[in-house]
Amino acid sequence: MPQTSVPPGAGHRQNKAVGRRYRGAGRLPSQAKRAPKPRISIWTRLRYRVDNALSRGAWVVIGYLGLLTLAFVFVGALIAVIARLAGWNGGGGRLGIFEAMWQMFVRIVDSGSFAGDQGPWTRLVAVLITLTGIFIAGSLIGLIAAAVDQRIDALRRGRSHVVESGHTLILGWSPRVPTIVGELVIANESERRAAIVILAEKDKTEMEEEIRSSVHDLRTTRVVCRRGDPGGAADLRLAAVESARSIVVTSDDGDASSIRAALAVLGLGLDAPVVVEMASAERATTLEAVTGGTILTVNSDRVIAEVTAQACREAGLSTVFQELLDFDGDELYLRAFPELDGSTYAQAQQSFEKAAVIGVAGEEGIELNPSPDRVIAADERIIALVEDDSVFTWEGLRSVPQVEVRYEPDPEPAQHILVVGWSHLAPVVIRELDDFLTDGSRITLVIDGRFVPSGVAEASSLAAEANLVHTTIDVRTSDGGPEAIGDLLGDEAYAQAILLGYRRGMSAANADAETLLTLMGLRRRWPRGHPPEVRLVAEVLDQRNVDIAQKVGVDDFIVSDRLASLMIAQLSERAELRDVFDELFDATGASIVLRPAARFVQNGSPMTFAQLVAGGNRFGESVLGYRRASDGRVLLNLPKSQQVDLGPRDEVVVVTTREPAAR
Repeated sequence: MPQTSVPPGAGHRQNKAVGRRYRGAGRLPSQAKRAPKPRISIWTRLRYRVDNALSRGAWVVIGYLGLLTLAFVFVGALIAVIARLAGWNGGGGRLGIFEAMWQMFVRIVDSGSFAGDQGPWTRLVAVLITLTGIFIAGSLIGLIAAAVDQRIDALRRGRSHVVESGHTLILGWSPRVPTIVGELVIANESERRAAIVILAEKDKTEMEEEIRSSVHDLRTTRVVCRRGDPGGAADLRLAAVESARSIVVTSDDGDASSIRAALAVLGLGLDAPVVVEMASAERATTLEAVTGGTILTVNSDRVIAEVTAQACREAGLSTVFQELLDFDGDELYLRAFPELDGSTYAQAQQSFEKAAVIGVAGEEGIELNPSPDRVIAADERIIALVEDDSVFTWEGLRSVPQVEVRYEPDPEPAQHILVVGWSHLAPVVIRELDDFLTDGSRITLVIDGRFVPSGVAEASSLAAEANLVHTTIDVRTSDGGPEAIGDLLGDEAYAQAILLGYRRGMSAANADAETLLTLMGLRRRWPRGHPPEVRLVAEVLDQRNVDIAQKVGVDDFIVSDRLASLMIAQLSERAELRDVFDELFDATGASIVLRPAARFVQNGSPMTFAQLVAGGNRFGESVLGYRRASDGRVLLNLPKSQQVDLGPRDEVVVVTTREPAAR
């Protein structure tokens, strides 16, 4: 076999090359030879830096341009000093560094200032500095305009921080918010600089326009709207949640968003009272239970149903309830008066010239309409209807006037109630009616099947399954509109008629239109002043339709959304009123009723309001005021010394106590 000659050292070099190849193939990625970096020009790098600066916002770029301007001023001044340039503005002397910087700055801000310069080099430097100034000034003007536009856009979108303290914060948006704002504006009238902040996932401009259209005079209150997530911690801080005096949570898209927002506020550990509007009574109870009562809930359906059930019993009660709930006129207050220690409840009622006392609040809770002989302790608070807290003052202990009254029983006969309409409120209203009516009462329910076909089945199920104690219910169906209801009623006698709005699948305007047409038809069937006298109580969804309802013949009206809004506004200002409202609106315990004036009148002669209050003590009732039969006007909380001339058909408004019905 022939021998192949190999040059000395060639084999060793070949083995090293092979070794390097295999070792290179077995290297880890981190050990492999790095790829050469791409060659990037200085211009590309500079443009990249500029793009990054521009993306940080207009104000950052303005700062950079300001520094660049100073740099050009300094360089131009340095050249002028080193080159010993003269002839600035016609002068022949050389410049120092500070004077040179001033000359450079003048040429940047004023492009015509170099006209008096002399000498070619001086003029060249001046022109270069001026051209630089034109570029920088133009950029600054554009950037400042853009920054202002961005700020205006941020304000328009409602994303700027709120700097307020002691304000009411409303989280979420619903049709009830303008009413709540209107009531809070009245409540804040005594404050010089009050504020209401609204945070909702709604356009800021739209919120402001709706509030302006509903609340024409904001008086001393500023309304600040912001767009954001009511359940987000960052957006809550945007609305200054930490410094809020009270917080209201409302929503028009179910309870989920309200619960989320309420728990987000609770997680911040704030001391401000939180009032949450809830659609579900069960969820409302659960939310209060799991939060230990820290959060107060308002179930609007329950409020409307309870007021509707009570208003159908006696004329004028809906007016009394609205007087108690709104901030215009008299309001409920709780205040301690140590001077009343050891005095009786009847004496306390007489000790305030302009306050209608209705109860006492102690460590064990509230007690509305207690016994006239109940002794008051020094640490207990008086619950009274007062025009303003500034006039809720003790006038000195006064004796209780001695009056004569007529102990005639107030018969409450069985009634036949007509209910026209159907919504998710109807079952609640019927159950509340059953609590207030006496044994043997009847309810006839008429439903227009064109609007709620499923409502007929629901009503039939209600009639079969409801645990009604005092009443029986009869369901009838109409498909011919308001004019066909008369055929279903026949010749039966009715004491009251309640018209409920068709909420399901209809706007508030259409529901009110159907209610008003039905109201006109029933009023023609039962005209005023002609027997049989039938009281008509209508649920009006839109506050603007109240005047129309009064003109077409309604005796009492219930403005659904307004009632819930009034209670929410009241609780946001005074959370301690929650127990008072719960007892007043419930069928058991204390409630507001109207008594015939004949039981209080002494031989037809006028009496003072103090005597009228003392007459209520004889029946174990707390007098609030009276209702005039001539015009239906309700007068509450009169001065104790004022003369009251009651007619035979007038009625006295009192707080009485009812025993709970057994079920």
